[in-house]
Amino acid sequence: GPLMDQNGQPVDLADIIGKQALCIFFYPAALTKGCTQEACSLRDTASKPTFTSADNTPIMRIIGVSSDTVAKQQEFAHKHNLPYTLLADTEQVARRAYKCSDKALLFIPQRVTYIIDKTGIVRETEDSAIRMGAHTKLVEKWVEIFAKENAPQ
Repeated sequence: GPLMDQNGQPVDLADIIGKQALCIFFYPAALTKGCTQEACSLRDTASKPTFTSADNTPIMRIIGVSSDTVAKQQEFAHKHNLPYTLLADTEQVARRAYKCSDKALLFIPQRVTYIIDKTGIVRETEDSAIRMGAHTKLVEKWVEIFAKENAPQ
């Protein structure tokens, strides 16, 4: 079912998948050092001209998911000007569905990024808990690939 985003609006991932290219990134906790670094890095990627296709739509939609509350996600988004959707997965429903609830390092929920194409197929994942830059690099790589795939042949 739907999860609430940082503005308290319901978002159902099932309704979005298969309609547009997505980056869904699961992160341990809003406002913590590593997650802030990752989220800001993705924000910067999303603001690059290459992130937007010729018809002015983003090449992929970025959605962040953690078990934080709506209020915490809203604070996170405001504090760092995050332009994308952050979902409050307080019951870890999405995290379980995406099989990244297994507690990694010291019982911190895993940091996993999924790249899903517009047909709904997971094309690649990144699960580095330590190298925040690896998640952004993955997104940049797929923005480029999707841009080529979307280009008129």
